[in-house]
Amino acid sequence: MKDYHFENDDKEFDTTIRLDHINEKVKELEQNQTDEDDLGDKDEFLKAFESEKFEDPLPVQPAEEPVTFVTREPGKQPVYDGGEPPRGPKDEELEEDEPFWNKKTIGLITIAALVVLGICFGIVKMVFFSNPLDKAAEAAPMLVTDVLDGEELLVYDINEAKQKTVNLTPETVVYNEDEVQIQPDVIQMGDLLMIQMDQDGEFAVTISYDESIKKEEITGLKADTSVKELQGEDRSFAYDKKTIFYYDGEEIRPEDIESCDVLEISGIGDVVWSVKVLEYHGYITVENTQNIKNGTFTLDEEEP
Repeated sequence: MKDYHFENDDKEFDTTIRLDHINEKVKELEQNQTDEDDLGDKDEFLKAFESEKFEDPLPVQPAEEPVTFVTREPGKQPVYDGGEPPRGPKDEELEEDEPFWNKKTIGLITIAALVVLGICFGIVKMVFFSNPLDKAAEAAPMLVTDVLDGEELLVYDINEAKQKTVNLTPETVVYNEDEVQIQPDVIQMGDLLMIQMDQDGEFAVTISYDESIKKEEITGLKADTSVKELQGEDRSFAYDKKTIFYYDGEEIRPEDIESCDVLEISGIGDVVWSVKVLEYHGYITVENTQNIKNGTFTLDEEEP
């Protein structure tokens, strides 16, 4: 008969018991067992149990969730004792909290920064780099009475009938009669120009020898100062008290003009505002006439 070893409560091997000894102990227990059950008739017990009425059913205790132990090591994935991570209800997926500086956040911040940058650039461009033409007044005819330097003109504003100063800037554009851009230093006294000022009237935006200014080269005119007209045999032109008459960069009087002079007249409408003498008649002055007897002179190699 083989020996059987039983473990005690301390999980250690205990006394060796033979199989025949176990059989003897079992027979003794069967003999001592009573034939009748102390509990009585089983049918009576069931009837008594069914007759009992319970007012409130016992509460059903929810099943306890199994405890899952997780082992974490630095730099490795967590290890679960059940082999798989715990799962929540099917309709509620648990998501881990994402860090603030993720791709979505960085993308939104980048877009917002670009929008703000675009708005700031538009404001700066509008304030500092806006085209002066966007806020310029309508061009008006003006007569240049003097050129102070390359950046300042004294003019007579014909529409407003008053003298004013016009400031030029590096952004001021000057056009000739052919609408070709030229340098501002070509402007001279007596020029009749169309000048477009900025909205505040501080500086010139564009200056042009506009086609609306009537310009003509003519001869045979003499000034009648009593009625302020340049009169010819078949034509006459009115001029204003502010009209400039000049020759070789010097201002002259209207009565100094002779009909033989070649003139360039510039006007707005029916009024001449600038009279430039292109070919002047000239003068002959004879001195010491008391000492001259039978004197002669020759002009342009003609007869004495």
